[in-house]
Amino acid sequence: MTAALVLPLLLLGYPLRLTASPGGSVASETRRPHLKSAAVRMWGARLLMQISGAALASYLYFWLRALDPAMGDGEKTILFAGGLSASIVVALFLGRWSDRRGHPFAVLSLISALAGLALAAMALANDPAMAKLAYVLFAIAGATFLALHASQTLRVLRDPAHRGLGIGLFNLTNTAPSLIMPWIAISVVPGFGFGRLFLALALLALCAAALLATMPRDV
Repeated sequence: MTAALVLPLLLLGYPLRLTASPGGSVASETRRPHLKSAAVRMWGARLLMQISGAALASYLYFWLRALDPAMGDGEKTILFAGGLSASIVVALFLGRWSDRRGHPFAVLSLISALAGLALAAMALANDPAMAKLAYVLFAIAGATFLALHASQTLRVLRDPAHRGLGIGLFNLTNTAPSLIMPWIAISVVPGFGFGRLFLALALLALCAAALLATMPRDV
């Protein structure tokens, strides 16, 4: 399926060389000293959120089995797929709202904060139903964050001459969490359980929210 979708672009696409960056000239944008700082904050926020998402993707089944032993695989799948499906609608709505209001980073900060609160609720919930609801909220917030974050990446990668390198570095946040997350889980879960793991992940998500809350307004 991937080959079928990509081949037409490779065979029929006619890429154009970018000579100017969106919203202004390359020279004027690269002279902004805070643009590099903004890119670092965006990169760090995505890495922190991806660590949380990778941990849930890897250990969700085991957490649900420990939370509710009677829960069948079908219900687990519905929870996972339901959160991802709902995130499509939420991402479209919030993306359009942020485009109209011009506050994309504030929206990203709010979403990552909500993800952190959902993780904290998962850690503290005593009722399986509340814990499952908290997970669905995290799944929606996490997937929405990644979609909207990707849509704003070019705001901090204004120079076309280095955009390929910048996107490549940003893509490391998709793979590096798979190397970081197992060590966090091994260090926390055997001795303290999933609750402490989710609290640690909640802290990471709230740190991502803090990074995005300090983004310059004119990026």
